[in-house]
Amino acid sequence: MAYRCLFFDLDNTLWDCDANAKAVLLGLYDQYGIGAWFPSPNAFYDAYKSNNDRLWRAFAQGRVFKPELNRERFLAPFRGKMPEPEAEQLAARVCADFMARLVLETRVMPGALELLDYLKSRRYRMFVVSNGFSEVQYGKLRHSGLAPYFERVFLSEDLREDKPDKRFFDLAVMSANARKAESLVIGDNFDADIVGAHAARIPQVYYEPVPREGVRPFEPTYHIHDLLELKTIL
Repeated sequence: MAYRCLFFDLDNTLWDCDANAKAVLLGLYDQYGIGAWFPSPNAFYDAYKSNNDRLWRAFAQGRVFKPELNRERFLAPFRGKMPEPEAEQLAARVCADFMARLVLETRVMPGALELLDYLKSRRYRMFVVSNGFSEVQYGKLRHSGLAPYFERVFLSEDLREDKPDKRFFDLAVMSANARKAESLVIGDNFDADIVGAHAARIPQVYYEPVPREGVRPFEPTYHIHDLLELKTIL
């Protein structure tokens, strides 16, 4: 099959979300004196990440919405460590600062720019598909240098459907004037990217840079551990 249209997830597929978030949070740790409640910057980051990952899973399942996600991503780690009003005030300040700084971070996943240059030279049509919020995702793309590679960006809040709902992928493919059989969805999140694309009957590339244990409900069309392995497919 000759694929022509490539739909890339953004966070931790192309843009290194974990590394960029950690860098910002380590700076905020000192600025806000967070050592009063967490013994080390890494302890603060771990508390944030486990809570943030939980919230995004709930968001993809429709159990949490944008206002609650933004409120709880920092409030939950501080809750119980100080009176609730104080925790809410600190969480709001840290969250606003975090979001403003995060979009300026430029780390991308290993091989991302080399891969995109290769795909651009071969005239693939490329798109971003993300559950992330517009005020953040466009900034990430612009500051990291990823934006020029993509024809369009499809976000869940614009399509009014969230990954992994098949309707998100149906709408993205239709809006791109693409054909499913000639498209590939590339992402690192099996539940959001691969399950959703599979439900929409779109071929998938599961990018798993660090192998995880567990039984998957089906095998993706392709399974890679390095982005540059896409060159063997495309």
